[in-house]
Amino acid sequence: GDFATATPLFERVIRIVERYKGPEHLDMDWSLYYRGRIAREQGDHTRAMALFQRLVRQETATPQTPDRRYLARALAGLALVQADAGQLEAAQANAEQSLQILQSTQQKRVQQGVAYEALAIVAMAGGNSSQAVSFADRLAAIRREEHDPAQTDTPLAIAQAGAAYALDGEPERAEALFTEAIALADSRYPEDYPTTARALWARAELRAAQGQRSLAKADRQRASRIFGAKSLAVQSAAWTFPIHAEGGSGAAELHTQPGPGHAQVPVDGGG
Repeated sequence: GDFATATPLFERVIRIVERYKGPEHLDMDWSLYYRGRIAREQGDHTRAMALFQRLVRQETATPQTPDRRYLARALAGLALVQADAGQLEAAQANAEQSLQILQSTQQKRVQQGVAYEALAIVAMAGGNSSQAVSFADRLAAIRREEHDPAQTDTPLAIAQAGAAYALDGEPERAEALFTEAIALADSRYPEDYPTTARALWARAELRAAQGQRSLAKADRQRASRIFGAKSLAVQSAAWTFPIHAEGGSGAAELHTQPGPGHAQVPVDGGG
């Protein structure tokens, strides 16, 4: 979650790999993908979109492997950014193509997680709660099963499942998942981990709606400290783009938000 350090390092790696190994080298593929993920986390969707589009073009023209698994990963990343931007039809098509590639080449379930994440986010952006729950549950199950949890963000997958259940009108199930995600993140990562803040903010929204103002206030206060420490705008569990400070999330809000680090974050509860 140290974006301030990671961002210039990845930009430097991209320049070095392009100069000394060439733009089609596997190291370039990895660098573009993770730089794109970081850009999306930071709310820099223009940069993220450009990186994922470049990666898709590159992997389409000269695949790193015959099974095209790196293309599938690039398509999933592009679908996430497109969902953020409200380009739901294109996002759905890319997410479905990603999963189709991974399933047709018999990739392990762990590798299919990127496609299920994209499909879940697209479903939530489109308000399709039943599909969101289905895909988010599959993603969370995959992440929980992994033998090397440090390689992926299991708490984020669990929090995304919570967001899907909240959308589906199951607040008790949603709050249990947010609480699980927070506990897992607290046990595994530093206290200023961004996923922790997202799950806290989402749980605060549920608690505020249920009249639990003091609990909601505590969640928002802690989330606000983390967002501030990471220079991030307010984010909720299902969305890595900024949301309205009074709560709520959705792709339609993307174009009205301030840039990362400029959101006004209330700390006195609400609801």
